[in-house]
Amino acid sequence: MLCLPFAAQGQVISNNQAAITITSGAAVVTKDMTNTSGAFTARFQNNGTINLSGNFTNNVSSVTSGDGTFRLGGNWTNPGSFSYGLSTVIFNGSIEQLITKPSPETYYNLSIENTGATSGFTVRLDNLVQVIGTLCQLKTEI
Repeated sequence: MLCLPFAAQGQVISNNQAAITITSGAAVVTKDMTNTSGAFTARFQNNGTINLSGNFTNNVSSVTSGDGTFRLGGNWTNPGSFSYGLSTVIFNGSIEQLITKPSPETYYNLSIENTGATSGFTVRLDNLVQVIGTLCQLKTEI
């Protein structure tokens, strides 16, 4: 298990069959995050803040959970399991962003803060999205 109690930076976080926890009050800045399982289930628990300038990928048999904040500049791809808890997912990219899940995706809080894309859409949905808590849309289109 990797516990991060402070601000950490990296190029890419690639979790291959391990358990990673970001504790409350901690912040991680990186480009991409990939949660990958093989024979065992990879677990990523975010109770702090993760700032991704790129993509979040939660592969099949992988579990992402927590009550923290996910800030994404790229795409959200989740064929795995996302246990939303009390989390907030913020899409804040400057190009079109995509939410991909084979079945409907559920968020607790979802904020669309994307600054725009040449196609006129800022966040594109490949399937249904359900928001249990608050949906916030700032100067953007879905």
